[in-house]
Amino acid sequence: MNKTVRLSNFELLRIIAMAMIVLLHCNYWMIGSVGTIDVAENPSGSFWRILAQQICIVGANVFVMISGWFGINAKVKGGSNFLYQVVYHSLAVLLVAWLVGLDISKAQIIQSLSLGSWNWFVPCYLGLYILSPVLNAYVNNVSVKTQGKLLLCFLVFEALYGWILKPNYFSGGYSIISFIGLYLLARYLRLREENINQHSALKYFLGYLIIIILPAWVSFLGLKLTGHGFFFVAYSSPIVIIASVLLFLCFSRIKINICEKIINWGASSMFAVIMIHVHPIIAPYFRSFMIGVYTNDGIVKYTFVAVAVTIIILVISVLLDQPRKYTWNKIWEGCLHPFLSKRKLTD
Repeated sequence: MNKTVRLSNFELLRIIAMAMIVLLHCNYWMIGSVGTIDVAENPSGSFWRILAQQICIVGANVFVMISGWFGINAKVKGGSNFLYQVVYHSLAVLLVAWLVGLDISKAQIIQSLSLGSWNWFVPCYLGLYILSPVLNAYVNNVSVKTQGKLLLCFLVFEALYGWILKPNYFSGGYSIISFIGLYLLARYLRLREENINQHSALKYFLGYLIIIILPAWVSFLGLKLTGHGFFFVAYSSPIVIIASVLLFLCFSRIKINICEKIINWGASSMFAVIMIHVHPIIAPYFRSFMIGVYTNDGIVKYTFVAVAVTIIILVISVLLDQPRKYTWNKIWEGCLHPFLSKRKLTD
């Protein structure tokens, strides 16, 4: 959302994080969470689904942390561009669905025109964008030690109210409160970059693997032996936040020297993936297809199909986003920028 030098290691992480989000939706969101009956009837497939969910649950957290690492430089242009993306992709899907003759209900049309309110990520990120100048001022004017103490208190608070007690206003991490915490956490890590650089990418990645495999086993054995799965797969879970940090730090230590232009080009369109694959017109077809594959073909084929569908969604989203980039540049340079400049509203 802000003009920064695009570092390909983080841009690759942005793509991987978005792929994780799509795979996450292919799993529990599409075919439901794993229960005791699933474990009894198909233990190996059930463990794989639990592990896959644990692997991919970090996607949204990492996506927000990238913004925190570099810091959002909130401007009228950036905010307008964000809203234009929401409107463009909402209407583009609606138009394409109408052109190919899909059955579109009145409710779906209304949802498509509701500025992305059907997608929890949109209002949360927009709220974070609006608040970012205040958050940046806090980071720039408060000591690192104090920030560390506040973050620790916040993470304990989030674990208690956002994961254990689960009140509605925290929504398990589906909230602007969690986004603020992740943003400040990433800003804090950036300030401690010297300490981060003392460890290799491999160490961080191994830590990430451990922190996702152990909870998956605990959840699986819990379902198998006690009927209780110990719900670790929540954005606000401390396990998930630690895993998000470890994967993020792993990529912070990686240097990308090949395909940089392609990676950066594709990563710049990742928000389109969020908007398109859970669009109220697309989601029912998406869900019906994935349930059909899982029911009729089993977990092995389902896994390959989920990966293939994820790649296809990413590619289509990037391609559909190119007209959005072109039209936005024309709208900004030809209309909005001259209009706002006259009124000194461009900053």
